Amino acid sequence: MEVVPAIADDSEDAHLYRFARETVLVNWGVLLAANGHAIQNIVELNGKRIAVRSDDIYASALEKMLNRFQLQVEFLKASSYDAVRSMVERGDADMGLTDRIYATYAQNHRPVTATPIVVHPVELKFATSLKAPPELAETIDEHLRAWKADENSPFHQAMVRWLFITKKSPRHGILPPFFYAILAGVVILTTIIFLLRSQLRQKIQPIQDLRDQLHAVTTPRRAAEAALAEVEHWYRAIFETAGDALMILDERGIILECNPAACRLFKASEEQILGKTPMDLSPEVQPDGSLSHEKGAVFLDSTLAGCPQHFEWDHETFDGQVIKAEVQMNLTFQAGQARVLACVRDVSHKAALEMEREKQRDFLRTLLDGIPGALFVIDLQGRVIFWNKLCETLTGLPQEQVLNRPLNLKPLFKGRDLPVPALLLLEMTPEEFLQRYPHWKAQPMPFHSDGIQLTGEIVVQGQERYVDIGAARLRDRRGELLGIVQCARDITQEVQIQKQMLHSQKMEAVGKLSAGIAHDFNNILTIILGCCDLLLTKSDLDSTAKKRVDEIEKAAERASNLTRQLLVFSRKQVMQPVPLDFNKLIEDLCPILRRAVGEDIEIRQSLGKDLWPVMADPVFLEQTMLNLVINARDAMASGGRITIETWNEPVVEARDAGLFVIQPGEYVCLRVRDTGHGIPPEIQQRIFEPFFTTKSEGRGTGLGLATVYGIVKQLGGYIVVDSAVGQGAAFQIFLPRSKAQQQTTSSSSAQVFDLPQGLGTILVVEDEEALRAMVQEVLTENGYHVLTASHGAEALEVLEQASKVDLVLTDVVMPEMNGVALARHLAKKAPGVPILFISGYTDDQLAYRGILLPDVHLLAKPFSPQKLLQTVGRVLHRKSRLSSHEANDQGRPHEGAA
Repeated sequence: MEVVPAIADDSEDAHLYRFARETVLVNWGVLLAANGHAIQNIVELNGKRIAVRSDDIYASALEKMLNRFQLQVEFLKASSYDAVRSMVERGDADMGLTDRIYATYAQNHRPVTATPIVVHPVELKFATSLKAPPELAETIDEHLRAWKADENSPFHQAMVRWLFITKKSPRHGILPPFFYAILAGVVILTTIIFLLRSQLRQKIQPIQDLRDQLHAVTTPRRAAEAALAEVEHWYRAIFETAGDALMILDERGIILECNPAACRLFKASEEQILGKTPMDLSPEVQPDGSLSHEKGAVFLDSTLAGCPQHFEWDHETFDGQVIKAEVQMNLTFQAGQARVLACVRDVSHKAALEMEREKQRDFLRTLLDGIPGALFVIDLQGRVIFWNKLCETLTGLPQEQVLNRPLNLKPLFKGRDLPVPALLLLEMTPEEFLQRYPHWKAQPMPFHSDGIQLTGEIVVQGQERYVDIGAARLRDRRGELLGIVQCARDITQEVQIQKQMLHSQKMEAVGKLSAGIAHDFNNILTIILGCCDLLLTKSDLDSTAKKRVDEIEKAAERASNLTRQLLVFSRKQVMQPVPLDFNKLIEDLCPILRRAVGEDIEIRQSLGKDLWPVMADPVFLEQTMLNLVINARDAMASGGRITIETWNEPVVEARDAGLFVIQPGEYVCLRVRDTGHGIPPEIQQRIFEPFFTTKSEGRGTGLGLATVYGIVKQLGGYIVVDSAVGQGAAFQIFLPRSKAQQQTTSSSSAQVFDLPQGLGTILVVEDEEALRAMVQEVLTENGYHVLTASHGAEALEVLEQASKVDLVLTDVVMPEMNGVALARHLAKKAPGVPILFISGYTDDQLAYRGILLPDVHLLAKPFSPQKLLQTVGRVLHRKSRLSSHEANDQGRPHEGAA
């Protein structure tokens, strides 16, 4: 469309149309009222109901005008001017708003009246499209001017039709036309003057009333404006004096205003800050790695969308210093324009304080993680708020599974729902806890009135662990309960060591008892065996008596073997260790072992190559092997297999072996494994106790494994049992490696010397009178001169009175002065006199740890008269050889003699 007729000349539409210069007519809004309701001024509109067309431009203009006068009306929407007029006629509205053209038509045809209130006059003009040639608008102006000059033109016809303008007809008479025109003009002028004066009086009074009303309205308005100015002044003072940096930003983030605090914060003048954005006053990159301009634009857009923002930000001063800031951004409006109020607070000191607090928290966390105990803290709701590293290790539960969650330790209680001390202390006092759970054997915590301690058992990753638990209430300075702290210390190793110590003490006590019994019993057996030999040397005994004496001697020998095993268990039996090859000993012993187990049991060997030597007495090792194999045989009544294994075992770290802790070192290992019925766990704790046996009565003494235990401990080794019911048993022995050169296991037979009868004087020192008398009788009958004493002090007195003593035969354990102390005195007073010790076991003063030195002579009880005479003869023979060598050395001339 190139031409638009009669459109309002509005500057806002100038970019859409090219308006003609000639005005078609001026149109405005008119308020219609029902006949009889005359409205004279705008103030009378207050509280009225006004009907308006929904899309009418005059309605918005009227609303703005009413708002300026602070008048309140109710607008009723209608679809057309006809609907507006109908609402006024029906009384649904007090007035109706139409344009001038429709109002002129309505008051001539309908019962409505136009009020003197005029709204938003506008000029209606022709308009052309901007694309149309400019000459088109000029042509329209030319024709419109011509139509206005011609009363018969379509323009005037339309005005008469719509605005009811009547065209005047010419009159013809006697007087000339100009006379009538003058006369009419005078009359009209007089009438107009009269009417104007009358109307002027009518109009002045409403204006004066309106002025009074306007004064009444503007007075509070001025007061409101003054109050508003005061508020604005107050807010401006707050803005200027605020301690935080305040900035007002436009929609692009440009800083329009800033207060003095902002200048101080950024160390710049107001001119330097205005015109920049907060992102320009920031480092290029924020601490989280994001770009300041990109991240700041997101915050700005969110604020303009009506979402206040609060965040931490790094700003940069004009001298390059980076400061930590806390920023608050809110949407506001100034003169109808959207603005952003940014409040920036310097929190650098707060960040430094928080950093220091974080360091303290890290130190406290490191400290609590480093304490030798599993520590956790729960709050009043039972939620875990702290869980240290050792808690993770001891329980197997990582922090992320327990923190900020209710405490749950059921997985550690073998599936049982057992009470937890920390949770119970939330419900009751320590005193109530001790009374309600006495079976836990808890105790009040020392130096803490709100705590308890106890020992418990948990399961971690399938392993049973013993823990020492301490739980206490946490209170603040006012005594208010904050939570519960519980600390658990793993005491599994301590409990095991305690069990080992109890076992060792028990075995030591049994050993001492056994040794004491064996010592006294050996004295009795020595007397019995000696008396039997003396009786058998008598030729006047009949065969029956000799037979009975032989039976007595055999019974004494069996009893002697029993006491020997007791001494081995108690580690009081004397050993003569030598470096030997364990594999060679086993190979030599295997034929005897096979005969001992029978044909229905197979013995296999798996002997390690290049086996290290061990320092041991071969006789005792053979006894150990035989006892282990016999024990395995008895566990396989229906036959089976015994496997003997050896190997070298370096132990780098201490190893827990149940009853023992194997210390680091180099060991030679022996394992005897069977396929028998196995050993129950409750039996394994007692298998090394003397006289303990699971065999039927008469089948075992209970000293087999006890003897093995004693031998191994005396050699400085360890013995470990590994068994399960139905899976056989394996006994593993650890013996220390020896650096000495190996020796053969065979020993030369004792040499028997036939000494002349009655050669030599022997001092016999023995506290047992019957045994002393028997030894004296045996030696006297074989030609020796015998002196006797009951203890060491008496023996020294006898030596001082005797002219010559060739041999001292003394017991080891005696009252007042034992045999070892006597030997020390003899070494000073009679250094050339040999000493022969006789004892059921050796005291620690004689042989440290049971090791007999080569130059010490010992005759173990019980002994026979023949053994006594052989040992005495060997000692005296050795003395005579040494004496002859010394005599030869004294007779041989020295080198260089004249």
